[in-house]
Amino acid sequence: MTDAEVAAEAAELSHGEKWKLAIDIAVETFKRKGVDGLLGIPQEAWEGLDGRNREELAEHIGLTDLIVLTAEAERSTDAEQAIIIDVIDRRPGHFVPKTAV
Repeated sequence: MTDAEVAAEAAELSHGEKWKLAIDIAVETFKRKGVDGLLGIPQEAWEGLDGRNREELAEHIGLTDLIVLTAEAERSTDAEQAIIIDVIDRRPGHFVPKTAV
């Protein structure tokens, strides 16, 4: 596949699909190099992913020593607006609860 063909296919992807692809590439790069690290996912990117894609990314991240930080706006109407910080760390023995700021 040529670069032009790849670019044409990428142009057809939704905003969320583009982010999923970019994040998967970043996670795979860490995995291939065999290093641990910290990856930040922009709030708009995380909020653009549906539940299935979020779970797929969490499973992919779980195959690495990578920790991922992201955030999302709380959607509750009965609470003050807050940003929820998500930490995805699927390493055995690690659990990080969501934190509102």
